[in-house]
Amino acid sequence: MPLVLSDERHQCTVPTVQHTLIAKQPYRILHRVHPDLNDILARSVHVSSSKAKNASLTLLFSSISAIAQVDTQATMEGTTPSPFDAFDAILSDDVDHQLSTFLNTHDDPRDATERLMESYEGVPDMIRALVEWSDIYADGTANLEQAVETVLLEHEQTIIPRLDEALATTEKSLPVVTTVTESKRWNPVVCSMAARNKESTLHNLLTRESRLSQAGINQEVLQTPASFVDAITEQFTKLFSPDKQVSDDELLGLYNRVSALCTYDECSTIVSLRMFNKLAHDADTPFMRGLYRRVGQEVRKEAVRVMTAANIMSEHMARQYVIRLAFITDCVESNVSMRKAIVDALLNLFGGTDRSIRRRFETETKILRSVYGCLIGDIEIKEADSDVVETVQEFQGSVADKVVLIRMLCHVEVFEDILKALFSHKYRTYLDGEPDISKRTCLCMLLAYSGVFICKDDKELPTMLEDEVAKEKLRNEMKTTFTEIRRVAEVCESLKPGCPRFKIRGPPVQVLLEGTKSPLIARGVLMWAKEGLEGGSNLRELLVTAPTHLAFLEAIAEKHPVLQGEVLEIIREAFMRDYPELDVIEVEKLRDKFTKTITGLVRIQMAPQIVRMFQGSWANNKRVDLAHLRHFINGLLQIISPPFSRTFAASVMELLNNERVASAIQRDPVIPSCDERLKI
Repeated sequence: MPLVLSDERHQCTVPTVQHTLIAKQPYRILHRVHPDLNDILARSVHVSSSKAKNASLTLLFSSISAIAQVDTQATMEGTTPSPFDAFDAILSDDVDHQLSTFLNTHDDPRDATERLMESYEGVPDMIRALVEWSDIYADGTANLEQAVETVLLEHEQTIIPRLDEALATTEKSLPVVTTVTESKRWNPVVCSMAARNKESTLHNLLTRESRLSQAGINQEVLQTPASFVDAITEQFTKLFSPDKQVSDDELLGLYNRVSALCTYDECSTIVSLRMFNKLAHDADTPFMRGLYRRVGQEVRKEAVRVMTAANIMSEHMARQYVIRLAFITDCVESNVSMRKAIVDALLNLFGGTDRSIRRRFETETKILRSVYGCLIGDIEIKEADSDVVETVQEFQGSVADKVVLIRMLCHVEVFEDILKALFSHKYRTYLDGEPDISKRTCLCMLLAYSGVFICKDDKELPTMLEDEVAKEKLRNEMKTTFTEIRRVAEVCESLKPGCPRFKIRGPPVQVLLEGTKSPLIARGVLMWAKEGLEGGSNLRELLVTAPTHLAFLEAIAEKHPVLQGEVLEIIREAFMRDYPELDVIEVEKLRDKFTKTITGLVRIQMAPQIVRMFQGSWANNKRVDLAHLRHFINGLLQIISPPFSRTFAASVMELLNNERVASAIQRDPVIPSCDERLKI
């Protein structure tokens, strides 16, 4: 019986999350935490004796100190029974009376303190009680608040583990966090404690609560599955209407709000991923289908960031975990069960990018070839280094199984990881210094599937796979794409970062240049050029190879406008990078080449992006020499010509009015007057 990848481990229903907010009155604490606590605190407000109030609080402070220092209950054998020995005696109805009576007959409060500590279990409840009681008894001097803060900070290292344990095991502790985060006085104190303990559950919870608050989302929407789904739906209905045009900033805000809501915890992430997967599948228009997919992508990206920031797992493990969740949602949506061996093989092959792995992926390669090699008919994958040619039989699965297998390769994260494993020297694995040709060939096949099917309509896939004519057309497209990818991948693998200039010429360059025509393969060449500009092991060789890598970047930017932003960012990073093996003059010459390349990109309608980049990243950066600013401005003004849009003209004028840019221009009388050139 093969292992089945299902969602049984992740119940895809949202449990009721108790996030009921504390009432406005400081003494109105939820009775759900302790049935009698409201009455206790309400009566404590009316205690007439100021001495009794202060004495009671003194004992409370002493109790929390003792609780923080001792994590195990000690027995008090041989001592006289006391009302303070009762379970949670500090929360009993008559605690005020008992404390006052005790202080009238005892000079030393330590006995009561120890007994209250030993009988008390709810450290989180006590912290909340201290915080709220200090507000009740405040006399205007802030002495009481400082006393509570001192107790908390002095015993931080023992309080945090107890808090974490309570927060991880019971929902009753959540009001503690709610109370302090809503208090202007106590929020900084508790947040600073959490910040010093970033691996704590408290820090994780505070971070999630803060993200919800910043996104303008009320915690109450997490109470039930229905309210959770309604909250997500509301975000879309408020933004999209037939007569409203949505801006990029509004879309970005939507992504941020929905991501904060959907990554509150594991359960919300799983439910939201299934929800967006279904919405994308059922969408009537390509726009809404793409929007739901993009939102799902942003949720997965945010989930990786949250898990990494909370030190739950490494970024690599978090990414693989989220990809596995995406695979689960694909299977659940199509009501199919996928063999775990197939999923593991995929994740190990393109996700196993740890350079410490020194083995050939023979098992994974065989599994994936047997599944994908003949999914739409034999695409004639031949291994150049195979000693044994295996007979690959067509995958015996339903059309629904095949659709899911294809959709699994069309997730953006999967597509990016395949690209990295295939074209990035950082993520490529070797054995004894030799490339794994079998793995490379298999990755080329998987990338071909992604490239061919990533833009196909999910609803049309079953028909394509059942119709023999359409299937043959797909098969031929796959074979052509696979061949092109393999040729370029072989060249990129042979031309490692830092390779000598004489190798980057002739037929290899022609292969790469042909590859830039395809938007799919151009991304691989982009990755190769980016790492080439980093210099590799032979940084000095970069002085002569940089123009070639920059030429490829220019070609990609010209042919594929969607990649222009990435090209510009790669050149910006290369400009700002340190080159310790080169002397100052060589570095300046190299940066001058980068500046000229950026100026040249103005010719292909990239002027607005470039001006924004200079204004935001370079104009006020003292690491950018004034000479480079001057060369850029001079080149920019020589290339651009009217008419200009008002937005672009305003951006250029704002850049030219920058103090450092203006200083650079004044030193070069050759630069023409900007006022004359920027007539609208």
